[in-house]
Amino acid sequence: EIMPSLVGSEMCIRDRPENRFPWVEIAKIQHDNLEDPDAAIATLRDALESHEWKVNDAAFFMFRLAELYEEDKAELTQSIGILHQVVSLFPETRHSANATHRLRELGAI
Repeated sequence: EIMPSLVGSEMCIRDRPENRFPWVEIAKIQHDNLEDPDAAIATLRDALESHEWKVNDAAFFMFRLAELYEEDKAELTQSIGILHQVVSLFPETRHSANATHRLRELGAI
């Protein structure tokens, strides 16, 4: 059941590279079903670097990466770095506000 989902998602990426949902689905399967956070992180990084994303999509990938680094990898420095990137890349947006809020919660600002 997992492999057909992965193959289907990969086909969707080829057909519509601007669609973030297949990337998210692959990372979710890797994380939740295969219990491989490193693969999920690699997938999200590949997604982020493979396409010129709209702000909402890019921010989504970045927040998910920050979450995976913090919760699964216990790499708080990496997570904080990504949140700082969100603030600098998307100033005066709700994404920047959300990242700033999270950085305050983490005691990083």
